[in-house]
Amino acid sequence: MLAFLTAWFGATTNVLNRKLKDIHFTVIGFWHPATGIAMSLIYLVANFLMTGDLYFETHSGLTYVLMFTACLIDFVGLNLYNIAF
Repeated sequence: MLAFLTAWFGATTNVLNRKLKDIHFTVIGFWHPATGIAMSLIYLVANFLMTGDLYFETHSGLTYVLMFTACLIDFVGLNLYNIAF
């Protein structure tokens, strides 16, 4: 189910970016990751305030390497898509 929703959210992002094609791709390239970082920080702060647990202590280093790699691939893919269309 999570993979299905992720695919739909990714497709929705591409459709919305296509609708914004009159806006320079660097603007979208800035706000897409800025929104993702803001949402992640809100989640981490809310999790810390509710549980008192630091989220970063519960996962291995490999998990963070994989998340960083996924973010990098998303960043490159988003910018390539916006430049191409």
